[in-house]
Amino acid sequence: MSPSFTLAPDEFEVAEVFEVPLSFITEPANYRLHQAQFPDGSVRHYYSVPWQKYFIWGATAAMLHGLYQVLALAFSANNRK
Repeated sequence: MSPSFTLAPDEFEVAEVFEVPLSFITEPANYRLHQAQFPDGSVRHYYSVPWQKYFIWGATAAMLHGLYQVLALAFSANNRK
């Protein structure tokens, strides 16, 4: 199905546009938490979501993880009613 809007990705920010099923994004086991240590000793953590030939990481993976958490809370709240 084609979207009813025109995508206009920033070529500097986006290498490729692709779709990932919502069922994949909402499965916690599909997320990986990574750790990177920098020369100054600081440590950063970031998520990734490997999907087929793609490696979704950083801010995009964090936003998808946040979306999953919001949807999980909403689903849980609706099931308690």
